[in-house]
Amino acid sequence: MYIFLIIYIVIIWEIIKIILWILGLILIYAFCSIKKKAEKSNCNITNNFEKYRPLYKKQYKDTVGHVINGMIKYYMDKISKMPCHWLRMFFYKYVFNIDIADNVVIYKGCIFRAPYKIHIGANTIIGDDCILDGRGGLYIGENVNLSSEVRIWTAQHSVNSPEFSYVSEPVYIYDRAWVSSNTIILPGSIIETGAVVTAGAVLTKCVPQFTYWGGVPAKFIGNRPRELTYSFTGEHDWFF
Repeated sequence: MYIFLIIYIVIIWEIIKIILWILGLILIYAFCSIKKKAEKSNCNITNNFEKYRPLYKKQYKDTVGHVINGMIKYYMDKISKMPCHWLRMFFYKYVFNIDIADNVVIYKGCIFRAPYKIHIGANTIIGDDCILDGRGGLYIGENVNLSSEVRIWTAQHSVNSPEFSYVSEPVYIYDRAWVSSNTIILPGSIIETGAVVTAGAVLTKCVPQFTYWGGVPAKFIGNRPRELTYSFTGEHDWFF
């Protein structure tokens, strides 16, 4: 009898956890949808890449916002490790409200901050264990390759501020750019069309089109051919 009681309690507890998980996803979806609509209402809509430039607004500081942002981090960490690409993409698009175009590949372990302020263009590949920060606005073009463990930051604290003030600037990565592994991209950086940032670099400025930069801080190394014709197809390793 006691065994059946324990089994019953375990089953009830698992059902409760599933319900709480679903309620959490619904709350995150509602929050991200509201924030995304608020951002879009403050954009100048044009027919080019600049339509995604936001007007900077005061950081969301109330208690509810902190709770939900904590939930987003928790759920994002769990979902990013699911061994199923299409399922991860479903959550990224339809729960976290990331603006993701067709044929995008996002490998396991990728963490998004303020996901509702991130745009990812068609045919782009994002490698394993990246961190993509959307708080200041992150805009990635088409056929971009981000290698494993890239860190892109759009918000930070001012080193010159007595109050340790929060500051943010958008990061733009244009078509057919390549950001190699273990690279750090800091707020305000721009990587123009066809540009390359080499492995382990720390970027703090603009990389002109069809050039490649490397080092800490990143500096000009050389030029890349301008006749780039490749397009990624959305193919990816199974499961991950």
